[in-house]
Amino acid sequence: MNRMLLLFLLTGLSAVAQENNKTSYALHRYMLMIDAALHENLQLVPAAIRGINMQTKNPEATLLMDSTFNIIRQRINDETDVEILPVNTLEGIVQYSKMGYPIAGAKKTAKASDRKHFIEVNVEVQPHGSSTGTSTLAKEDLGGAEVSAQSVRTNHYPVIKVNLKLSDENGKKVKTYQGVYKSKEGLRSEVEGIHADFGGLSVFFDINSDIAVLPYYEFLFYAVSDLVYQVKANP
Repeated sequence: MNRMLLLFLLTGLSAVAQENNKTSYALHRYMLMIDAALHENLQLVPAAIRGINMQTKNPEATLLMDSTFNIIRQRINDETDVEILPVNTLEGIVQYSKMGYPIAGAKKTAKASDRKHFIEVNVEVQPHGSSTGTSTLAKEDLGGAEVSAQSVRTNHYPVIKVNLKLSDENGKKVKTYQGVYKSKEGLRSEVEGIHADFGGLSVFFDINSDIAVLPYYEFLFYAVSDLVYQVKANP
C-alpha cells in the first residue's frame, strides 16, 4: 500500500478515535460576572457589564455573553475530550435567563432530563489587590461650593477564573476544572478632573485620563488556555 495513503488512513482513524472518546455534556448553567470597576482597563463598555451583572438584555451585554461562551465552548470541544452541547439542548426542560442561557441546578436538571452528563460554566473577573489614592492639586471656595482639582489613581491586578463543573446522570458533581489568569503587572489608571461639593452633593468632572489596559478577550484567552490544559492533564 502506498505509504502516503497508509499515513492518511492512520491519521483519519486517529481523528475518528479521538472523536469517539468524547463525552457530551448538556449545559445546565452559564454565568458571567465582571466587576464594573474594570470596564476601562478591560476595554468593555459599561452597558455590557451592567447588562450581564443585572441580567438585563442589551446588544452590548448579549455580544459579551455570547462571545465569551462561544470562545470557551469552541476551545474545549476542539482541544479536549469534553464536548459542550449547544446552548438550546435543554430548552423547554429547564429555566433559561433573559440572556438566553440555562440557569438551573444540576440535580434539578438531572431529574427533568434523560441526559447522562451535565456541565456548568462560570466566568468571574475581579480586581485583586486594588488600591486607590486621591491627591488634591488646588482648592477654592466659589459661592458656597467647594471646588478642587484632583488626581485619582487606581491600581488593579485583575484575575479571571473560568470554571467547569461536570455532573453525572443524578446531578452529582464528578469533576471540576478551573482556568485562571492573573495580570502580572498592576493596571494603573490616573484620572484628573474637577471635584465640586455643593453642600453635600459631590460631582466629579473628568478632564484627563490615563488608563492602562489589558483587552478583555486577550485576558480571557490566557484563562481558557489554562483551562484547556487542566482538562487535558486531568481527564
